[in-house]
Order: sequence, then structure tokens, then C-alpha cells
Amino acid sequence: MFISDKPINCPEGDILNRTEFSENLAETIIEWGQTDSIVLAINAKWGCP
Repeated sequence: MFISDKPINCPEGDILNRTEFSENLAETIIEWGQTDSIVLAINAKWGCP
């Protein structure tokens, strides 16, 4: 099976079940509200679910 590297357009296309994580991350970034910069790092093994 081949899967393109294009972004998904709806939660139904999320075959890796990352929708909830992505929504929580986006909410955290939006609510940052500080004048200082913010640095985010997401670390995991390659292909980790």
C-alpha cells in the first residue's frame, strides 16, 4: 500500500489516529498568549504510532 505525503483534509482521513493530539497541540499554541517566543519539540522513534 502506498500513501502520499499530502496533508489530510478531514479527521476521517487520519489513519494514524493523530487528530486528538494535533487538536490539543494547536490549542496549546493558540492559547500561549505570551510575548516571549516558544519552542516546541516532538520526539519519537521513526514510525512510532
